[in-house]
Amino acid sequence: MSISNFRVRLAAEEDSRYIWICRNDPLDRANSFTSDPISWEDHEVWFKSKLIDCNCYFFLMEFQGERVGQLRVELVKNGLGEISINVSRCFRGLGYAREALRLVELEHNNLGLKTLVARVKQDNTSSAVMFLRAGFKFNECAVYKGASIYEMTKKYQ
Repeated sequence: MSISNFRVRLAAEEDSRYIWICRNDPLDRANSFTSDPISWEDHEVWFKSKLIDCNCYFFLMEFQGERVGQLRVELVKNGLGEISINVSRCFRGLGYAREALRLVELEHNNLGLKTLVARVKQDNTSSAVMFLRAGFKFNECAVYKGASIYEMTKKYQ
């Protein structure tokens, strides 16, 4: 599926406030591995560090010019990347996460990705289903940062 007028682009400093609001959405906090609200000051330090980290690819999703979510890939070692996706509340369930993932995956060689890993809390079934439909393979149920998760991976040629 391809969504007309949808794109991903690299995040920029002017996206900081939008991303902070998304990160503090109650559902996002519940699905994150740390559930406490994020202060503006802590977010600014974190966000600026991600923008300059050469192992972090931080993308914004846009539909018809409006920001609808974010996708982040962090390279951890030897072509292994960890993915994080967040879609803004009023745009959830419309296929934006999967389409953003598809577009970023097209660039896997340029990003240096050989394997992408998704860690999803077990009660976040919509995200788990999205990753499985996008071709990720279930690895295991595990405990990660104190949470029961599904770990899924996708390998690239």
